[in-house]
Amino acid sequence: MASHHLADLARERSKAKRRRSTAIWLIRFGALAGTLVLWQAVADLKIVDSALLSRPTDVADYMVQNFGTILAKNASVTLLSALAGFVLGSLAATIVGFLLVRSPLLETALDPFLTLLNAFPRIALAPLFVAWLGIGAVSNIVTAITVIFFIVLINVIAGAKSVDRDLGLLMTSLGASSAVRFRRLVLPWAVPSIFAGLKLALIYAMLAVIVSEMMAGSKGLGGQVSYLSNTFHMDGVFAVLIFVAILTTLLTTAMNWLERRLLRWQAA
Repeated sequence: MASHHLADLARERSKAKRRRSTAIWLIRFGALAGTLVLWQAVADLKIVDSALLSRPTDVADYMVQNFGTILAKNASVTLLSALAGFVLGSLAATIVGFLLVRSPLLETALDPFLTLLNAFPRIALAPLFVAWLGIGAVSNIVTAITVIFFIVLINVIAGAKSVDRDLGLLMTSLGASSAVRFRRLVLPWAVPSIFAGLKLALIYAMLAVIVSEMMAGSKGLGGQVSYLSNTFHMDGVFAVLIFVAILTTLLTTAMNWLERRLLRWQAA
């Protein structure tokens, strides 16, 4: 009887999970369809001039016609700069974060300067980087690094400080070295917080590169947005922006998958 009851319970949970998944996808598709219908209606009824708003159908036509020539080609330029800035900025922030956690004295001494730099509107430095480093990938990458550095740094420090103090004392009492404590306790404990920062940093790296490209008028998706908006090709502007959103969503999805793979031990 007990085994039958457990089997029935498992089946009910499976059905409930499928119903929930179906409801989620229906809500998503409904929201998307409703937004597109409303957008098309606003443009067709001329509530807003279609020359300024464009239409979903025109945007879709632009994406289909220019995917291989404009969107894909410029996307590769933007993605390379964004990923380079993301990797370099995240690596630097992770190293600095763990060093500050290991040295409370250093963290306390540098805290006012870090707070000041974090409060600085770093995206406003993009024109200066273009002037100093020239138009191209280098200025875009440096802009991305400055924007994401503190996002990752704050999450690394928060994650490393969230380690259970009792576990740390237990490992110390058992003779574990500082390297072992870091590898076996601090790093696994900090990974969820670090990934939260990395996912946010990935989005901001893309945005930083696009803003830098827009200001410089260089190659890349940002440069295309600048050119298309200046020439009043609103269908192209919306197509590029939607394309950027799709790319960023795919990158975030990949990051979520990697996080689940690395954090399987938490579910065990």
